[in-house]
Amino acid sequence: MALPTFDTGAFATNPQQWVQPYGQGLAGLAAQQLGRPIDVGAMTPGVAGPGAFTQAQQQLTADMGGLGDISRDVTGQISGFTGGTGIASFQPYLQSIQDKGLLDPTGYQAYMSPYQQQVIDTTLAEFDKQAADWKIWLGNISLTSRSFWRSSARHCAV
Repeated sequence: MALPTFDTGAFATNPQQWVQPYGQGLAGLAAQQLGRPIDVGAMTPGVAGPGAFTQAQQQLTADMGGLGDISRDVTGQISGFTGGTGIASFQPYLQSIQDKGLLDPTGYQAYMSPYQQQVIDTTLAEFDKQAADWKIWLGNISLTSRSFWRSSARHCAV
């Protein structure tokens, strides 16, 4: 199937006469601008720094997070933090836990109740009993399978 053809002569290739002076003027202005760098910063508005309420909220959030005082640059933007006490102000609590030795593997034992120790002892005794039962069972399986294979080998060898 052949593609349809269009009569391109029916379309105007030149704009209307009344538009031509405007196009020529615009082309002349554009040619003047091509060699000149454009300062984009002059066209865009500057970003305002944070207001007093925003700065107060940022400081409150930093205090709650244990970050300390906020340092700001000349525009009011945050540039750093000073005097923090640790993440979410938990550092003093973590330090007291470390000072008491609670982070050691046996540090918790002073806080256990006798009931907890009884539960742990009973559980460990049950684990030991089950481990002994498994050793016996595995030994029996081993003996049974060896005797089975020996007797099978004797019958197959004939």
